Amino acid sequence: MIDEGERRRRRVQHTGSYGGAAASTGRAARDEIRRLREELLAGRGPGASTQEVALHTRERAAIGLVPTVLEGELVSVHADLARGDTDAIVRDVVTVQASITATVDELADRLAPRLLAVAGLVLGLGLLLVGVRRRLDRRVTVTPE
Repeated sequence: MIDEGERRRRRVQHTGSYGGAAASTGRAARDEIRRLREELLAGRGPGASTQEVALHTRERAAIGLVPTVLEGELVSVHADLARGDTDAIVRDVVTVQASITATVDELADRLAPRLLAVAGLVLGLGLLLVGVRRRLDRRVTVTPE
């Protein structure tokens, strides 16, 4: 009778590996997965190239949707405000005031035609009511006693 060890030895001698064609396909699949994993994770984490680190830190174009130059300026402004720098506070107030003024001006430009239309409607209704009131006053005559 052939024991299990002998059976394995014979299989290795016959196919050149433990699993024959299936084993070589499995090995190829493992190699492909390893290669894809290395490509996917290339440059991330420990051992990343200097270029890769710079691309994702110092040399990136934006942080979120904000350009890095603008984000850096915002951080600087917030740091000045946090320190209580009076010049920075004045600049911030002026900047916010200018932004609010621009927004109000834009809204006024958008709403002006509508406001004029509403004002005309209100004036027309007011004149109509005055006319109705006068007609009612003429019809109703109060005779003094």
